[in-house]
This record gives sequence, structure tokens and C-alpha cells, in this order.
Amino acid sequence: MLKKKAFTLIEMIIVITVLSIVAMISANVMYQAFQGTFAQYDLGTVDSQARVILVKMTSEIRTIRSNATSDLILGANTITFTDVLGNTITYSLSGNTLMRNAQPLADSVTSLAFSYYNASHNVTATSTEVRYITVTIGMTVEAQSIVLKTTIFPRNF
Repeated sequence: MLKKKAFTLIEMIIVITVLSIVAMISANVMYQAFQGTFAQYDLGTVDSQARVILVKMTSEIRTIRSNATSDLILGANTITFTDVLGNTITYSLSGNTLMRNAQPLADSVTSLAFSYYNASHNVTATSTEVRYITVTIGMTVEAQSIVLKTTIFPRNF
């Protein structure tokens, strides 16, 4: 009589167990890869948003009419100035929203700071002594945070 070759129940259970372990390891590797991809996307998003905001602020701050007290009001987290066209512009932080005048410019902003320096590169709180301004902006999107900083030399100082 011919014996049929077949798998025993124990062999089938061992194969299913081994395949389950391989599947769990593969799923974990794929999960980590997707998490890395999503984190990179979020970081790119927050970086590009912060850079766009900083470019806009830089271009406007460069156009401050003068450093006279009537044209430039200094604040640690806010700045108000008059540009060469006579427009009054204020940048400030309201909660997590960066405001330009009374209009929201960007969300997810966690910090906004201005530093003012004189010709000797010393911090000053007097508008008539200001020669350049440093802007620091922090943003967070999802779990990704970024802090960007730039120094601006207004044209008319």
C-alpha cells in the first residue's frame, strides 16, 4: 500500500507561527518607514511655511521709513513701523497665530521674538539707535518644530 505524504497538524501550526512572526516583523518595519516619511513631510511643511513668513516679514521690515520714534515702535514680541509708503504695519503673536495688523498671517506659530541692535552690535531699546533687527520665529506642525532666525538691515537706517 502506498502511503500519502501530507503535513501533520504540528507542522502546519509551526509554519503558521513562523509566518506570523515574519509578518509582524515586516509590518513593524513598514510602520516605521511610513512614520519616517510622514515626519519628513511634516518637517518640510513647517520649514517651508516658516521660511515664507520670514521672507514676507523681512521684505516689509526692510522698508521701514526711519528709526524715528514715530516710525518704529519696539517690542520683544511685537513690532510696529511705518513703511516708505506711509503704511503702518504691526507684527504680533496672538495665541498661536501670527498677526499682520489685525489679519492672521500664519497659524501654528509657537514663538515670535524681535531683538534690536545699534551700530556697535549691542542690544538697544531706543528706536533712534536701531540699525538692525533680528527676528526669531518658531513653528510647530504635528510633532515637528522648527525655529528660524534672520537679521534684517532696514534700508533707511
